Amino acid sequence: MSNKIFIYPTDTVWGIGGNAYKEETYIKISQIKKSPVNKPLSILFSSVDQLTGHVELSDSLKELILELMQYEITFGLDKILFKNDLPSVAFSETDFVCIRVLDSEIVNNIISEVEAPITTTSLNISGEQPITDEVDAKDFWKKYASNELIVTTTYNKEVTGNSSTIVVLSGSEYKFLRKGSKHKEIEEVLQKYLHYHA
Repeated sequence: MSNKIFIYPTDTVWGIGGNAYKEETYIKISQIKKSPVNKPLSILFSSVDQLTGHVELSDSLKELILELMQYEITFGLDKILFKNDLPSVAFSETDFVCIRVLDSEIVNNIISEVEAPITTTSLNISGEQPITDEVDAKDFWKKYASNELIVTTTYNKEVTGNSSTIVVLSGSEYKFLRKGSKHKEIEEVLQKYLHYHA
């Protein structure tokens, strides 16, 4: 099952992803979304414990991620912290990798099925609005990917429709790449651990 691509709800929007260590995942998703294949995708974990199995984290970085994961946040981490090689088709031109940690039964089940962390990116054709509605997600699946996607539909929590805040963490510094709706709460926590880098 590790070559399957999944459509699934996150906390913010509906996402699309598959095994983060397989090149085929990035090729399929770029074809479906009509986006560049060399565009890195975020990598999704369902817990910090799971994350530490794949990424070298200091105790303080682990604490920081634990404290912030409730705030619709994406972390940019140095690529060298990853214990396994990531597909060069998507990650050869970047020094950092975006990760999300989402305490979700759906995400955990997908990760268990593919036996690896999964990629995550918004469900939409590149340049269009991300999908936030389950009916629209099913329509997208039927129209663009009915032969190769599994649609997960049992979810008891609405997605917010927000964009996550993206923060790159490097050494003792942090930098915002995108400020989402909860960036003020996030910055309050960041200031306890790190220094702002303009």
